[in-house]
Amino acid sequence: MEWFAHLAEAPAEHRDNVLKAAYQRPLTPRALEALWPGGPGIGGTPAP
Repeated sequence: MEWFAHLAEAPAEHRDNVLKAAYQRPLTPRALEALWPGGPGIGGTPAP
């Protein structure tokens, strides 16, 4: 969920690419990360 919250605040280019791809086919976490390589990792923030 945190990844999608960050995506909502990402530049439009990244949001558009991810949303267009997600509407075409189901995406795995790895595929989502590949569409936004500079974004945060999926899985949340690690505990300290």
